[in-house]
Amino acid sequence: MNQFYKLLKDSGLKVTPQRSAILEVLEKEGHISVEKIFETLKHSFPSLSLATIYKNMITLQEYGIVKELKISGHKNNYEIVQEDHHHIVCQKCGKISDVHIDMDNSLKEISIKYNFEIINTALAITGICKTC
Repeated sequence: MNQFYKLLKDSGLKVTPQRSAILEVLEKEGHISVEKIFETLKHSFPSLSLATIYKNMITLQEYGIVKELKISGHKNNYEIVQEDHHHIVCQKCGKISDVHIDMDNSLKEISIKYNFEIINTALAITGICKTC
C-alpha cells in the first residue's frame, strides 16, 4: 500500500496513482514547481497532462495536504503541509530549504504593538548557500 493512501483517504479524497505519485515527488524534492513535477512524472504516466497536475495541486491545497510557496523572483513551488516553518532561498541556485525559527514572542509583540490579528506568516530569507 502506498504511504500516502491513508493521508488521501483520511482527507476524503479519492486515491489515484497520479495523486500518490505527485505526493511522492513532493516528499522527495521538498519544494518543487508544477512544471518539474510534470517533467518527473511524464515518463511514468504518459497520458498525464500539465493541466492534470495543476488540477490535482489545487485539490490537494483545498484539502490542506499541499501548500503553495510564493517567493519573490521564483516560480511558485509547492510542499507537503507540515509543522510551521519558514524558508531560506539561495539567490544563485534557487534552492529552497526549510528553517525552524521560534517567532512566537516577536509575533505577539507585533500583534500587540500594531493591534493586529496575525493569521499566517510566510518568511523567506534570501542569501547564498554554502554550495554556491
